[in-house]
Amino acid sequence: MPRPLLFFLTCSAVALTGCQTWPPLDPNRLPPTAALPESSVIGEVQIYYWDNIAGTSVESLTSTEAFPNNPDLMETASELRGLTGRGDNYGSLVRGYILPPTSGLYTFSVSGDDETEFWLSPSSDASQKNRVAVVPGWTSPLDYNKYSSQRSTAIELAAGERYYFEIIHKEGGGGDNFSVAWEGPGLNRQIISGQNIASYAGA
Repeated sequence: MPRPLLFFLTCSAVALTGCQTWPPLDPNRLPPTAALPESSVIGEVQIYYWDNIAGTSVESLTSTEAFPNNPDLMETASELRGLTGRGDNYGSLVRGYILPPTSGLYTFSVSGDDETEFWLSPSSDASQKNRVAVVPGWTSPLDYNKYSSQRSTAIELAAGERYYFEIIHKEGGGGDNFSVAWEGPGLNRQIISGQNIASYAGA
């Protein structure tokens, strides 16, 4: 094969290969660690974790630059209860929708170690959320009676509607846990289970 033709074919192959990988990936267009599912799923919610954060207050979590869009880990839960004994110096966020089975008045109770907040919106709109119950210190798992602030007032909910919620939890040292229970029409106090929750989805 004549040398000029060989040179031309070699250069063409390099040029074609380069076209397949150009332009380089833009790191700013990669999905964030906490990218939301495209659609809401009934029966599950996501728990997001931020590790190596000192302190016991929720503010020590929410004031970090990584909150809420860049957690270290995400897990799926089928009820509104977190792990016990996961570790120290971390924070967690759960968000999704409450799906009441019957219209009527519901009361929510939160437990947690350490500080734990439960926020609820009067609709599916996250921007309307209000803090309705809080553990200001710590409680044992499933202990809903240590602080008066752990229990919400009675809240009117309608069957067939979705209500946005958040759980924000901060663990310092020692034991760790969080959970949210409710009671309402035909319901004794119990942890909110998968049949009454759905994952948060969006852009």
